[in-house]
Amino acid sequence: MQSTKDPNSIDDLVLQIKGKIEIPSKLEIGHNYTLSCKGSITAITETDREDGGRVYLYKFEPTFVELITETGKTLKTKDPRKNSVKIRNYLFKIYVAEGYTEPFDDVYDAFCWEVMGATPILIKEAVKRINGEKTNP
Repeated sequence: MQSTKDPNSIDDLVLQIKGKIEIPSKLEIGHNYTLSCKGSITAITETDREDGGRVYLYKFEPTFVELITETGKTLKTKDPRKNSVKIRNYLFKIYVAEGYTEPFDDVYDAFCWEVMGATPILIKEAVKRINGEKTNP
């Protein structure tokens, strides 16, 4: 990419992959694996270089990862995000789909208070689900 600071230098664009996933079994040294992932850019850092160019570092954090062996077998992985992050992202998805105009952070704060108020009911429903009992829709 042509530098925005010095027209004669080329900027560096770097993707940094951060995170980890839990896998169901050991991997073998000397074998090739295919990694496919979906995720989000969670930070962009811009730094100057001595030659007048810039380095743009994009931090990528996976939200879904698929690991495939040489034989084509897909190893099941766990979502690396904490449940609180999953809930916040799901709430944001609904917030956008429903077209709310209030600031998202305000909606998120109010939502958290609603969840805390409903926690006794939600715990009972969660325990029912764990025990295989029918829960309310």
